[in-house]
Amino acid sequence: MTPYIKDSMYKIAIHLKTKRNKGFTLIETLMVIFILSIIAFVSTPAIRQGIDAWVFCMSTNDLVDEGRLAMRRLTKELKLATSITEMTSPAITFTRPGLADPVQFIWSANVLYRRVLSVPVQDNILARDLSAFSFSYLKRNSNRLDPATSPGEVWEIGIDFTVTKEGRSLRFGSTVSPRNLTH
Repeated sequence: MTPYIKDSMYKIAIHLKTKRNKGFTLIETLMVIFILSIIAFVSTPAIRQGIDAWVFCMSTNDLVDEGRLAMRRLTKELKLATSITEMTSPAITFTRPGLADPVQFIWSANVLYRRVLSVPVQDNILARDLSAFSFSYLKRNSNRLDPATSPGEVWEIGIDFTVTKEGRSLRFGSTVSPRNLTH
């Protein structure tokens, strides 16, 4: 080692020994706590809004998923109907090609069921938490659609329901023109 480097290292070592390492004073610590508490107080509403928005989106997604799934199943099966045997506002009974037994969609106690009438024990739940549900039946009368009064007149079926969960509601509606109905 050169004498210059050796001398410099000696000076640094002496400087480190003589310098006293101090900690934080009480006032410095209290100031940091005070500043951090102000930052936390100011940022809490923004964080809370973010959490509320996330919860809202998740519950809305659940409503949308449940409603879309039920609507897709209803419209798919009703498009294939060959004849309607019973039609009321909360229920419809119809036959489909390939199925010997009639199928029924019925709304009861805020639940939408799909039933195969020959198997009464097997009720498939299509949707829960439906606060409102109705079928409407329309017949073709020249260029307009009027309410149908008998199953043989049905040209179009309207579906309308509302899914309600945790105080939030979402309404779904669609119309179906069964392809295979004999008029």
